[in-house]
Amino acid sequence: MNHQRKAGRGLKVLLGLGLTNLGVCVIFPNCGLGGGAGGQGGYGGQSSAPVDYSKLKPISEFNWNSGSLWQKIGSNPDTYVPKGYATTAPAEGPRGTWFVDSRNGRRLFAPSTSYNGFSANIWRNEARKITDN
Repeated sequence: MNHQRKAGRGLKVLLGLGLTNLGVCVIFPNCGLGGGAGGQGGYGGQSSAPVDYSKLKPISEFNWNSGSLWQKIGSNPDTYVPKGYATTAPAEGPRGTWFVDSRNGRRLFAPSTSYNGFSANIWRNEARKITDN
């Protein structure tokens, strides 16, 4: 019986980790699990040829901002910062980086420090996925 309890705990841990990963992918739909642009996936260490993002259509806001983590602060071009981030604070340099999509001019600001519980790397990587950087 002791073995059944240990196996049950292991299953709970694995299930918990899977749900955590799923939760992250719900917040960041472009997380890379199960495919993505150009058929890239996060499984098995597969590598594929680089994707020429300039030939792909821009991702619609409905698809990349379903978790409402980014707030729109301007139009023409569409400009976004992390939700709740001071709209007067974004500036290139020590505060963060602007990522600009060459296909439609959309701009996203990724802060250079952790913000809203997400590290600077997460904000940068998400901005890169949304734009063609």
